[in-house]
Amino acid sequence: MEEISPLFVSTHVDKWYSSEVKEGLERIVDKLKCCLEHIELAMEMYIDEHEEAPILEMLTEEEKLSTACEFCKEAAIYIVGN
Repeated sequence: MEEISPLFVSTHVDKWYSSEVKEGLERIVDKLKCCLEHIELAMEMYIDEHEEAPILEMLTEEEKLSTACEFCKEAAIYIVGN
């Protein structure tokens, strides 16, 4: 399944989807996958949007192999979100 970017959700969801679908899409973008270089940026973006501190989770070794950073497409190490 292809990831949905936060930009897509914020600019297009209001036009096309019901409130139930919007809630589901918002949950998808509540978590940002990032590499070590972009962890600070991901945390700042999450805090700006949600006005609360995110939970940081480290990806498993298997997840690291197939998960790209949402900012640079290098291998992601962390999930930032709640």
